[in-house]
Amino acid sequence: MIRPLAVAVTAFDTLFWLLIVMLAVVAYAIEAGIAVRHRSAVLTTLFSVIGAIFYIMVLGDENSLGRAWSTPGLNAAAPVVPKADKKAEGDLNAHKGMEIFKPTAPVAVVERHVPKAPFTDCDNCPSMIGVAAGRYQMGSKPSEPGRQETEGPVDVNIQYPFAVGRFEVTRDQFAAFAEETRYPLHYGCILNGRYSGSATWTNPGFEQAGNHPVVCVSWRDARAYVAWLSRKTLKTYRLLSEAEWEYIARAGVATPYTHGNTLSASHANFNRARDGTIPIGFTTANPFSVHDVLGNAWEVVDDCWNPDLSFNNQDGRPTILRGDCAQRVIRGGGWDSTALQTRLAARSVLETTAAANTVGFRVARVLD
Repeated sequence: MIRPLAVAVTAFDTLFWLLIVMLAVVAYAIEAGIAVRHRSAVLTTLFSVIGAIFYIMVLGDENSLGRAWSTPGLNAAAPVVPKADKKAEGDLNAHKGMEIFKPTAPVAVVERHVPKAPFTDCDNCPSMIGVAAGRYQMGSKPSEPGRQETEGPVDVNIQYPFAVGRFEVTRDQFAAFAEETRYPLHYGCILNGRYSGSATWTNPGFEQAGNHPVVCVSWRDARAYVAWLSRKTLKTYRLLSEAEWEYIARAGVATPYTHGNTLSASHANFNRARDGTIPIGFTTANPFSVHDVLGNAWEVVDDCWNPDLSFNNQDGRPTILRGDCAQRVIRGGGWDSTALQTRLAARSVLETTAAANTVGFRVARVLD
């Protein structure tokens, strides 16, 4: 759907029209023969101006022309945010001070259409919980122990509610997908840091039950799974974006871990306390009623890898047009991760076709 052209003029718009004027001046100089002596400089300027105009018109998110003609979606599937009416705006302001959120930045919460209780859309579908919109600071503070330069921080404003899996996707749930679709069994998985050509999600190098998180699956496998869920339920399932992942993992806190400044065995399976995964839900849920965001299995998200969070979309959408898209971000730490690697702000990366017995995934769903 095409958006109306009645949008605010931004600094990008001003720059756009200045560049148009420059383009006209350069074109006149060429036409009048003025630029013959300095042809290379003029041509360089010409192509630079054209490139800048193209960026602002096509790639510049802040340009009103780009906003007017863009089609919202998930960056392939991001949820479309309906235009808020006055009542919704009042609800938004009324909930800014809710005590459930205590992040470093002010929080705006929209409760409309957010399910209050867990729900499932089918047998063997993940258990989902609604999450309100909100604003938070993504990444780590400069003083946080273990902090890496890739951790921002940046302010993120998620302006839409969505649903998230209360647990990581389990082996039984992934098996139901593989059986129904006859999804091929992909051999090859990183076991304890070394590649094994015979390992699969059915044989990850340690014993698992059906209620363990599925591991040894790649980003492509995870995308195939959410596509199947969408077809099966007629709902829009997808992977979390990196911004959404940290939002639901923090659940309003600004500390390094969900439950404070330290990490304990009751909050996460980490540091090889057990030589492999444990059943989902074994550890304490966070304030959003989401389990296992730290430890047990890293969770692959939809974003391409960017070493600087400032390059990420800061409105909740996955970043899939910038960065190294041969690699995807993974978050949360795994059963073999140290406490510092299991911080809420910690980031790592895995190739899109690679799999590891420390990496699984969690799903999200667009709310009706």
